[in-house]
Amino acid sequence: MNPDGDKRGLILLSHHGPQSAFECWYQIPARQLAKLIHRPVIWFWGHEHRLAIYEKFSVKDGIESYGRCVGHGGMPVERGARPDIPDCRWIAWDNRRYPSDENVNVGYKRYVNLSLNGPAMHVAYYDLNQSRLLTEDWHIDIESGVLDAPA
Repeated sequence: MNPDGDKRGLILLSHHGPQSAFECWYQIPARQLAKLIHRPVIWFWGHEHRLAIYEKFSVKDGIESYGRCVGHGGMPVERGARPDIPDCRWIAWDNRRYPSDENVNVGYKRYVNLSLNGPAMHVAYYDLNQSRLLTEDWHIDIESGVLDAPA
């Protein structure tokens, strides 16, 4: 792997993310990756059972990333608690209650669709009813390696 060998954008996919406004952090992978990667990345993870979109962030001595917690597999979706860890700032999170006959306090299941087109990436976040919740458009300048985040 040679992430500094070209200027294409980098997308990371993992189970655990490097930060959270809700629960424990897994900082070691972010620190290990900082030895290899020297530019911001878009990092998608799914450990937490919620949708949370974060501003650019890095743990101490860690890789700088735009964090996106997007999935949960088939697990119940946690909801109710507001983000209470101020170190990493969130842009959006989904706390809607899913209506059910069982009257349980769970949220909507969600998924993300990434559409890549050369130096551009369109990201669309959906709930299980295929309702679009949010979209983002990213662009990488191939010459400079500058990543343009959504406004």
